[in-house]
Amino acid sequence: MRSMIRASLPTEIICSLLIVASLSGCKLLPTRSQYESAEPDEEIVSIFDRFRDKRTPKMLVDFGNLQLASEHYTVAEPLFEEAIEKDESFLPAYLSLARLYERKNEPKQALAILRKAERKCEQTPDFWNELGVAHSKLGEYDKASEEMEKAIEGDPTRVLFKSNLAGVLAMQGKERQAFELYADIFSPGEAHYRIAGFCYSHGRDRECVEHLKGSLECDPENSLASEMLSRMTGTDPRHVSQIGARPGAPTQTR
Repeated sequence: MRSMIRASLPTEIICSLLIVASLSGCKLLPTRSQYESAEPDEEIVSIFDRFRDKRTPKMLVDFGNLQLASEHYTVAEPLFEEAIEKDESFLPAYLSLARLYERKNEPKQALAILRKAERKCEQTPDFWNELGVAHSKLGEYDKASEEMEKAIEGDPTRVLFKSNLAGVLAMQGKERQAFELYADIFSPGEAHYRIAGFCYSHGRDRECVEHLKGSLECDPENSLASEMLSRMTGTDPRHVSQIGARPGAPTQTR
């Protein structure tokens, strides 16, 4: 079947089939019966590797993003690097590689990749957003908000850009500005609840409680806000054991 597919279809279609097979686990190609393992599907990766000389940067990034989504970093990273080698001006490869480093908690590496992209590629709203995310991961919130504002100026319709900037503003303690952005995307109750999460992750318990109350005033049926508020105010005996450590509030990239 493999030889028949190679003989009858263009490389781009074959690679697209590989991507679909990797995503769905179906038997478009001879693979494991189900895509059940957390490990990469070695057979699909091996077949994709046979087209090394014909793989375009877009094919590499598309296939790499599937591996990235499954946290197969060791498979995805060389694919993004190969895409950059093939075309140093192909921005999606840099953005995907930066996201990979962010997921690996290596924001300095992500920032270095984006600085290289800044020299090699035309900047787009997605670039400014990703640069802002990298700065936010480093705790450089002023720089992060500056870059994210550029992204919104470039494309005011993107909900993701507004949501990311709102998160950074909330982390800076600029809750009113964060609320205005969130309320443009979500309901007022959801806006308050999201800001409460950022306040909690940064140790601002008083502000967290106020936003949880605000969330419940807007939406009394918000059970998550109600439960968290009862824990925060100590009315729930599980307060200490279930709230747990304060994780850094993540910023979305896609």
